[in-house]
Amino acid sequence: MPYDDQYDKIAEAELQIEDIRKRIQTIRSEQISGENVYQLLLAFDELYGEMDEPDKKDLLRAIIERIDLYPEKRADGCWIRNIVFTFPVPIQGHEVKELPLEKSKLIEVVSQLVHT
Repeated sequence: MPYDDQYDKIAEAELQIEDIRKRIQTIRSEQISGENVYQLLLAFDELYGEMDEPDKKDLLRAIIERIDLYPEKRADGCWIRNIVFTFPVPIQGHEVKELPLEKSKLIEVVSQLVHT
């Protein structure tokens, strides 16, 4: 009978090891590396257009840490005061994690491409 106890302990330890391996694999698969994010940003418009709504929300949650809003809509129509990203983003030649919009003047451009 002492061997049976030892086999039971070995089987239990193997199950625990397998459980830990699965947890490690899950953690690794959920991590977003900087290189993965960079490659994603290069093809962002194509990928985002193909995503369904839940995936779009998950992606934006991974990219944006926080959005600060004004308490009321301003005369210029802007609600967003500041955007904080989860990683540095290149903007006008500088890498920033925070994009304050209250001092910035944004220009909206609408264009139409026509294939003839």
